[in-house]
Amino acid sequence: KKKIKNASNIYQGFKYILLDGNYAFVKKKKQNLLKILITTGGTDNKNIIYKIYKAVENITDIKIYIIIGPGFKKNNPILNVKKENVYLVSGKKSLKSYFENTNVSITAGGISMFESICAKNITLVTQLYKNQENSIKELKKLNMINLIGKNKHINSNEIVKIISNLKKIKRI
Repeated sequence: KKKIKNASNIYQGFKYILLDGNYAFVKKKKQNLLKILITTGGTDNKNIIYKIYKAVENITDIKIYIIIGPGFKKNNPILNVKKENVYLVSGKKSLKSYFENTNVSITAGGISMFESICAKNITLVTQLYKNQENSIKELKKLNMINLIGKNKHINSNEIVKIISNLKKIKRI
């Protein structure tokens, strides 16, 4: 990766994020069941999705939608998960309908984090790369996200605590 030397302007943040215009028109329905969307973007080189899944797999009365991006390796352990409440989703160009039909997103700190916020989902974020640090820091300050991990480390206890608290709410 090249480093930018003597950069006078770095264009990052809310003002410069490019999202599909459809995210301005998200229609949410109140739901009684907790539905979780897990995505790290097109790849999952660090097998983070499987670590996140292991944190939530024993929580009952939830549905889990896991996005399998085009860059996933065939030996990714998440591909072997076969459970009634877990749906592996692949080959989708847009995730808008999945963001609309879920109420919690567990995501990396890239574009999907912003899509989740626009979709009015409760957003749990793990910082996978250094370039995500500033956006995550600003969104955390604004209480728009919850930080659940960094690099290969996932705070499973924090994920379970947040989801357990959400389950206590009658309508999400």
